[in-house]
Amino acid sequence: VFERGWTENYDEMIKNGISLDSLKPGYFRGSKFLRYRRDVIVSENLQLEFDLFKIARRILFDVYLKGQPVVWELGCGSCGNILMLAEQLPEAKLRGTDWTYASKRIADYMGRYLHRDISGCVSDMSERTTFPKIETGAAIVTIHAFEQLGNNFNALLELMLSAKPAIVLQYEPVLEFYDAENEYDALALRYCGRRNYLNGYYGALKRLEAEGRIEILAAFRPELGGVLHEQSILIWKYTGDNL
Repeated sequence: VFERGWTENYDEMIKNGISLDSLKPGYFRGSKFLRYRRDVIVSENLQLEFDLFKIARRILFDVYLKGQPVVWELGCGSCGNILMLAEQLPEAKLRGTDWTYASKRIADYMGRYLHRDISGCVSDMSERTTFPKIETGAAIVTIHAFEQLGNNFNALLELMLSAKPAIVLQYEPVLEFYDAENEYDALALRYCGRRNYLNGYYGALKRLEAEGRIEILAAFRPELGGVLHEQSILIWKYTGDNL
């Protein structure tokens, strides 16, 4: 399914040029409903979720990634985030990994077209033998990607730690931030459970922080998202060498 979806984005990019519109994931189908502050609002803009998602990423990239010389995105999908990073970090070397060949094709084409050091590689986040070699001190980004791992994230987390990242920016579902007493949150918890989305990851980061291996710089829920569930923001950095 993902191979087919990102191939559609690749074909759209070749046909109409590199843009956020051509790289927009197909799962942003449009809806007049939006989750906001543990309630639901209605908007005449059917693409409001995607519009706000673009704004959120631009702010996060500007605040946390400015000046980073090397940025890896794990689970880069359609490479829309890579394009935004290329626009906001004109000097950075950008790498995207995904389990689909279509993602690599998009990233490699983007590098050639933009005359930038941008490339992709095929890597299954659930299979250790396919993990890439990440440069020590690189910045690492995951957006709507770790959610696919359920509770099978430990090997990938150790890979990230081994790279001693300068900063890690993650925009992923954090089940611990939901309020089970709220009816909309309860539905989101059920949905994430049925989809086997990321579970227990925030707790793992808290344990690493208690051990002195990382410092969590930010961990919060914007309380904004699609009708089915929401993403939260986790920002952390490696500190193990400072012990």
